[in-house]
Amino acid sequence: AITVWGDDAMTDSLDGLTAGDTLCFRVWDHVHAMEYGARVSFLAGHPVVYAPNGFSVIKSLRADQLTGIVENLPAVPSYFSVAGNYPNPFNAITQIAFQLPVPGQVTLLIYDRRGEEVWRKSLHMVAAGDHVWRWDGTNRQGQSAASGLYFYKIVYRGQIEGAEQKTGKMVLMR
Repeated sequence: AITVWGDDAMTDSLDGLTAGDTLCFRVWDHVHAMEYGARVSFLAGHPVVYAPNGFSVIKSLRADQLTGIVENLPAVPSYFSVAGNYPNPFNAITQIAFQLPVPGQVTLLIYDRRGEEVWRKSLHMVAAGDHVWRWDGTNRQGQSAASGLYFYKIVYRGQIEGAEQKTGKMVLMR
């Protein structure tokens, strides 16, 4: 069950769903190893009930109030992989592409040629699928890193598997 908040008609601001708004869902069918997508649109006339705290709640949604469209979504990768960074060598910004088979925690670390950590970014929950992180050639203090050889390491802790990591090298040319 998903709680959906409707717009509070008692205020001037738009603070909830109204007719025509759409929610997008991605659902993994573990049995068939398939991912499905659906867009659910709210049509006019949905029942809104005001809760004691003043918020409006769409209490129930009938089939005639929804439209669902199943989409062909790209397949979720079957394993953790890193496609490398592009461009390489780079001047201002490089992009590091990676794929996750299941949601999990991801940390990107950048090291200089001496092995000293230059930059770090962690996200506690990243969805399965394709992702791209950008590094702008700055260190943790926001200062421009010097030209030279750098190494990136992506550490992935999936919900099912243990920790995995992939590394690569890149050249920053100022």
